[in-house]
Formats: sequence, structure tokens, C-alpha cells
Amino acid sequence: MNIEKDFNFLITNYNFEFGHNNFSSYDGFLGPFNAYSFYNDCGCFTIVHAIQRNEIEYFVSREFSREQKVLLGTKISEQIFKILKLLRRNPLNWFKSDHTLLADYIMNEINTKEEFFRIKARVKKT
Repeated sequence: MNIEKDFNFLITNYNFEFGHNNFSSYDGFLGPFNAYSFYNDCGCFTIVHAIQRNEIEYFVSREFSREQKVLLGTKISEQIFKILKLLRRNPLNWFKSDHTLLADYIMNEINTKEEFFRIKARVKKT
């Protein structure tokens, strides 16, 4: 799983920045947990990977932060799971290894609405 690579289009095409955090615990569970964040002035989209359990959770927040409480503002995992279940023919274990469907969905949302999950995004001007 290479989250930074799968979502690199946010950096190269839409002026997002990338941030990474390691947490030793999250929501009452012991870690390690990696948090991959893509952010701009309008908000932050974070993917949390529980390494030992190989589970993924998704969050949006107002800003990137090193503080877990700020960074993991609103959990949107269920919303993403429902969207991807509708888009995928075989949803079994999609979230453990393949982020390309989510990346394509986000790119389409930006191209049609100039935002995704309420985070405004615009095409980078050359």
C-alpha cells in the first residue's frame, strides 16, 4: 500500500501539501498508526492506517496538525465505504490494498465540483 503515491495527484495537480504522522495509539487502541494527510488552506484529508490490524480509517479536518485530536476532526470512513461499495463490482477487502478507486472518485469530484468531502480544490495553474 503506497498512499502517498496513490494520492500524489492532489499535490501535483491541485496544490495540496503532504504531511505524515506516526501515532502510538488511536481511539483506545495501541498502535502503531500512520496518518497520511493531504491538505491546503481549505482543509485536510487524512488516511489513518493501523499497521498491526491493517485497517484504514478516513478523516477530514480544518487543518493539518501534529495533534491527533485536531488532525482527526471528523471521521468519514462510513461515507467513503458506502460510495466505494456503489462504485466497485467486488467490494471485498478493497480498503486494505487498493486506493485507486477512491483516488479516481476524488479526482472526479474535484474536476466537477472543485471540492471533495467539503475541501475546496482547484487545478494548479502552470
